[in-house]
Amino acid sequence: RGIPFEIRSGLKFFEQAHIKDILAYLKIIVNPFDEIGWMRTLKLIRGIGNISAGRVWGFIRAAGNPADAVFEAHKHVPRKSQEGMYLFLAVMRELRDEKYLTDPSGAIDYVLRNGYEDHLYRTYPNAEMRIEDIEQLIRFSQRYDALETLLSDLALQGVADPETGEPDETDGKVVLSTVHQAKGLEWGHVFIIGMNDGRFPSSKSLKNDDEEEERRLFYVAVTRARESLAVCYPLTSEDWNNIGFLRPSRFIKELPADSFEEIRVEVV
Repeated sequence: RGIPFEIRSGLKFFEQAHIKDILAYLKIIVNPFDEIGWMRTLKLIRGIGNISAGRVWGFIRAAGNPADAVFEAHKHVPRKSQEGMYLFLAVMRELRDEKYLTDPSGAIDYVLRNGYEDHLYRTYPNAEMRIEDIEQLIRFSQRYDALETLLSDLALQGVADPETGEPDETDGKVVLSTVHQAKGLEWGHVFIIGMNDGRFPSSKSLKNDDEEEERRLFYVAVTRARESLAVCYPLTSEDWNNIGFLRPSRFIKELPADSFEEIRVEVV
C-alpha cells in the first residue's frame, strides 16, 4: 500500500565478530549456498585463510550440493588444518540433525562447546566476555522453534537514530521491531501482533518452563506505548488450505477486564 516503514534492531550486539561467527554456522545449515557463511566458518579453522577457504568453497559449490560435498573437502585443506577440518565436519554433521534444526538455542550451544569456545580462548584476551554474549544469544534463541525462523527474525535488521538511540518518528514511518530490539524505546502508538498461545508465549517456552520470561517480555512490549496500544491476535490460521483455530494468549486473559476494550474485526 505504499506505507513507508523502517526495520530496527540491536545492530551493535549482532555486529560483533563472535556473534556473526556463530550465526554463520546456522546460516549454512539453513542455506547451504551461503558463500559468506561458508567463508566465515571455514576461516575459523586453524591454518585456513582466504585462499584455502576459497578453494574449499569452489569445490563444494561446483559439486552442486555444498551441504553434502563439504564432507569430501578435507583433501583441499593444508595438512596442518586436517584435525580442525575434521572437527568442523563433525559439528556440521551434528547440526544437520533434526533435533538442532528445531532447537536454535541448542544448536548455538553445541557450536560454542564444540570448538568455538576453544577458538575464543586462543584468540581473544576477553574470551569470557564473548562467551557471555553468546550465552545471551542462546537465551534470546530459546523462544524459537526452528533455525529458519530465528534467522528470518534476525534478518529484520534496522537502525535507531545514531545520535540519540531513539527511533525517528518525525518522518511518519511505521517501525517494525522484535520485542527484544524495542527495549528502552517508546513510540506514540504500538501494535503487538500474533498474541496467541504458542506464539506469544511461544510453544517452546511453554515446553521449557520459560513462561515467566515470556511474561516479562510481554511487559516490555506493552510498556513501549506512550499514547495507545493495540494487542492483536487472529482466531484462525490457514496453512496449505487447512484452517486451524487459535487461542488468544494467556497473557491477554491475565489483564484486568476494565483495562482494555475488545474489538473484533472480520477480514473478508
